[in-house]
Amino acid sequence: MFLPLGLNLKNKKILIVGAGAAAAQKIRALKKYKAQITLLAPEIKFRTNYKKIKKTYAAADLADYALVYACTNDRKLNRQIAADARRRNILVNVCDDPRHSDFISPAIYKRGIMSAAVFSDGRDVRRSLRWRGRIREIL
Repeated sequence: MFLPLGLNLKNKKILIVGAGAAAAQKIRALKKYKAQITLLAPEIKFRTNYKKIKKTYAAADLADYALVYACTNDRKLNRQIAADARRRNILVNVCDDPRHSDFISPAIYKRGIMSAAVFSDGRDVRRSLRWRGRIREIL
């Protein structure tokens, strides 16, 4: 079970390992929160203004990050990233695998200083998105 929290990400260093659709989605969600995002992958095809490191992941890459997102297409590598992050006491999100994540990303509706976040403990993402849509309609 996941506890809903509000994290202050302003100027926090966040590492996203991987450069596919899941990584792009995380960047879109995080950019509103003024975090210092770094994208790490051997190949990065999409354009972004954030720091890019083009290389294969190694545990030493986690140094100095507050949060890590494991967004590769390799489940075994994502789990290794999670294990490495935990050894360093860094919270990690394994995209599409909440059982191996310390936190999950909710469906967020934000207007001004107000935010509404909806999640299903990672079990029904589409339902969370529908609920967010309903909140948007109501407000």
